Amino acid sequence: MIHFGNFNEWEGLAEWVNNNDKYEFAGDWSDQEHMCGLLDEHLNYYSHIHLENTEPENMQLDLLIPVREK
Repeated sequence: MIHFGNFNEWEGLAEWVNNNDKYEFAGDWSDQEHMCGLLDEHLNYYSHIHLENTEPENMQLDLLIPVREK
């Protein structure tokens, strides 16, 4: 989970996947149109869409990266 705007944190997650003994990346780094299979999702999206300010300073995202067992 990251604070909104800290998209540089993708790099650390990708490094973890690339250096993992059990898992490997299951997306497609060349598919830039679909973010290579990566997802960034709002935590508690249902409540978020009902806020007057939909860009609060403390909004957080989950970073999701497709993996598979080696």
